Amino acid sequence: MQQNDKQPPIFEHPAEAAGGAELPKRDEMLSFVIDRVPALLTYADANLRYVYVNKAYADWYDRKREDIIGKHIHELLAAEVFQRALPHYRRALAGDTVTFENKTRNKDGEERFVSVRLVPYRSGSLVTGFFTAIIDITERKQIEAELHERIKELKCLYSIADLIQAAASGEELLAQAVQTIPAAMIHAEHAGARIIWKDRDFKTVNFRQSEWRIAADLVIQGEPEGLVEVCYPEMVPASDGNPFVKEERELIKVIAERLGRFIERDRAAEKLLESEERFRRVSSLISDIVYSCKTDAAGVFAIDWMTGAAERITGYSILDIKAEKCWRFMVIEEDLALFEKHVTGLTPGLHGACELRIRCKDGKTVWLASYAECVADETTPGSFILYGGLLDITARKRMDAELRESEKKYRQLSIVDELTRLYNSRYFYVLLKSEIERSNRYKHPLTLLLLDIDNFKDYNDSYGHLQGDRVLSRLGEIFKSCLRQTDAAFRYGGEEFTVLLPMAVQAEGIVTAERIRKKLREENFISGSDRGKAITLSIGLAEYRSREDMREFINRVDQFMYQAKKEGKDRVCYGTT
Repeated sequence: MQQNDKQPPIFEHPAEAAGGAELPKRDEMLSFVIDRVPALLTYADANLRYVYVNKAYADWYDRKREDIIGKHIHELLAAEVFQRALPHYRRALAGDTVTFENKTRNKDGEERFVSVRLVPYRSGSLVTGFFTAIIDITERKQIEAELHERIKELKCLYSIADLIQAAASGEELLAQAVQTIPAAMIHAEHAGARIIWKDRDFKTVNFRQSEWRIAADLVIQGEPEGLVEVCYPEMVPASDGNPFVKEERELIKVIAERLGRFIERDRAAEKLLESEERFRRVSSLISDIVYSCKTDAAGVFAIDWMTGAAERITGYSILDIKAEKCWRFMVIEEDLALFEKHVTGLTPGLHGACELRIRCKDGKTVWLASYAECVADETTPGSFILYGGLLDITARKRMDAELRESEKKYRQLSIVDELTRLYNSRYFYVLLKSEIERSNRYKHPLTLLLLDIDNFKDYNDSYGHLQGDRVLSRLGEIFKSCLRQTDAAFRYGGEEFTVLLPMAVQAEGIVTAERIRKKLREENFISGSDRGKAITLSIGLAEYRSREDMREFINRVDQFMYQAKKEGKDRVCYGTT
């Protein structure tokens, strides 16, 4: 449904007109509707006195409307709420349309977050007052806070990953890593962290052991050698008596695992330095297999000696390998280019390192880390010597693959709604922000849909929540069948859903919305006498405006969805306002 940007009218109640200034326009039918919308609506004159309030606004403060009309705004609002809003009122009276957020309390004394929009009203060129539209966004704020906590956890993991890349030793890593952990906690300002390893104790300056703690063992080569611990010196607010949420407990386990793996590698590096003197120029890491090659009369490398676990790892004896002159025969075809570049392709003064696969005598595949260095043979002019080391990294590769898969599953679980298998509201805000940035950068269109199942509470009350879950699950499948691969659907909350359509103009969004609406309507979820009773959707949509604030964009679409509800449900509403 196409909208327009005309100045909204102001309405009066007969009983209210005497208490305030004369209202610019009257429309009793629309006034009736305004009194029943969930938003809080008011009109104040240039002196900040109420001229009109709708029923929802009066109910919010548990007042009669006639007791509000004519009063100054500060007489109703708490002093701190009014002071935060006053600069915005002045902007509105100066002619600006203003949107801001504020904290207030309802009639029950509950603290609530609200989104406030002020629209000036002009009589000719003179601003004579302003409209106020207030929407309760407390639930949305809570979702944003939860998303913020998950982002903090990811930042912590990324920071530790960066430290692992840069750290010269296990001690250096642990000393730096312990400082990054508290910032990932919900109550970061109170959290202290400690890492115990061997006889060392790394901790933040505010760490103090207490009963309010989470911890995970620091496991090195299968044995616990230390501890990663986070404590609150005193109890912090917690809904279930535990100040640490499930995600924080899982985070500590992941951190301990990653630190343990680094220490294992660091320990291997220390052994390597010891082996350097024993095996001269062989590898910068400890090797399972150590060898040297010399060029023959034809200039081809041939193994002259080999030690270590060659037979245990490959199945071939050292004599078997030397008979082939080179271990190239074991390298799988896909990795031969790596072998020739980083091993046999070396010339004096060069060294090479790579990871490649070999096929063992029994047919199994093993991953090897290869380290090689080429030098001139001082005893034979024109000849080369190749010193090399091979390390079996099959277990590490398997662990890395398992870790990647585990991390993939963790990320997936954190962004997917279990019932519908759609993305959840947390991920919606992340992806919407990204798509808005892309739209602004490349001037690409972006359309957003907000969908709500009509009368779903009545449906659950009549047929049970299990049947209701069946509807939600099926709706998730319908979304996927109606969308492009580039589109994304989200369970926004309860029976509300959102759909992001990148690279789609409003007209394309209307087609998609109608496709989803009609397909759900055709579904038959009910048996018996109610068979054939349709489940319907009210859908609002809008195309993104360049440089539009994300919350303003969502609010626009939300308004169109509520418009669909007011106009009779089972329809799509859209426009430019």
